[in-house]
Amino acid sequence: MKIRSILSGFAIFAAIAAYAATPYSLGLEDNLPEGTGFSAQTWDDNAKCWNLTGGKNDFDKVRPTVQCKPLTEKLDADLTVLAFDYKSDTPVGNFQMVVYNSGSNATGSPRKSSYIIKMPASEQWRTVRINIKAARGGLTKLGVPKQYITMAFMDLQCPSNMSLKNIRFEQDVYPPVEQNLVPGKDNLVEAENFNTSVSQATHTSRYFNTAALPKYKNPVPGKFPIYAFTSVSFETVDEFEGVTGPRAWELLMQKKYKDLAEAGFNITEGCAYSGVDRAALFPGQTINTDEPIDLFEGLDLKIMLRAGLDSPSDRKNVVGFAKNSPRLAGYCIKDEPHVKDLDAMGSKLAAVRDLDDEHLLYGNLLHIN
Repeated sequence: MKIRSILSGFAIFAAIAAYAATPYSLGLEDNLPEGTGFSAQTWDDNAKCWNLTGGKNDFDKVRPTVQCKPLTEKLDADLTVLAFDYKSDTPVGNFQMVVYNSGSNATGSPRKSSYIIKMPASEQWRTVRINIKAARGGLTKLGVPKQYITMAFMDLQCPSNMSLKNIRFEQDVYPPVEQNLVPGKDNLVEAENFNTSVSQATHTSRYFNTAALPKYKNPVPGKFPIYAFTSVSFETVDEFEGVTGPRAWELLMQKKYKDLAEAGFNITEGCAYSGVDRAALFPGQTINTDEPIDLFEGLDLKIMLRAGLDSPSDRKNVVGFAKNSPRLAGYCIKDEPHVKDLDAMGSKLAAVRDLDDEHLLYGNLLHIN
């Protein structure tokens, strides 16, 4: 017997807390602060927003920054989130708030607080909410009249355009939202009676369409992966151990990999030349001479390729050749990407995965702003 119940259309009303702190609205000063990377700031009275033009970001002393008007009253203790609505043609991942006139008497030195935020480029209004609870206490004591803050969009690429509105301090809760549900496929609840000994019914099972689990495995089974990032370089030398010419370059590269393995590394990043990497992936390959060389001869070493993955044709050739090698650990997709690189990095990752979904896809992140 199949039991089906349909959730009828009705309005859901969230319970409202007995007490809710009123958000405190912040306005921007009419003029941009000294040393900012924004080149222009205008108020749009129709859209009720500030329009900003990003002119310069040297990722040092000049960052796109705006200044808010001073507080005119003491902030409620529950207002622990700085929030604003924005539009931007350029993403931001690093944000800095500086509180001026810090401390309970509003006489202290400026105090900085840095945050990682999710602020993708958007043509539609979106909201950023930043937990500033730590800045409300400690030595900063944000929330006292006469204090003011600056907001710096630390990694905003210039030139750029940004709009801001509804800058405010608010509670660290999401306000209740009224929702009306209409009967349909998204709110159909269906169940089946699997007690066949009683009902004598036949049954089918339903599953959500979920992504396949990754097939990735430890590239060095039974060992802890120790990865030599950036690895060794392919050098053109005059002589190595009595050998001259291009063969000396190949033998030196082989010796470097041997030293790497003896130092305890079991995975190495590939070099800048996919042709050299071939001689690490498989024995019997040639590089610059007609004489084959096995760069990993006698070594328990795997390689993470990075060369030849950018263009579709090169990528198809490199991955097609490499993916069947027992010495392949995976593919290095991007070294220290900036937030602006993430979309392109994702596209490249997907393109490599389409060709090989069984080896690791690697990218290392570095937060410097």
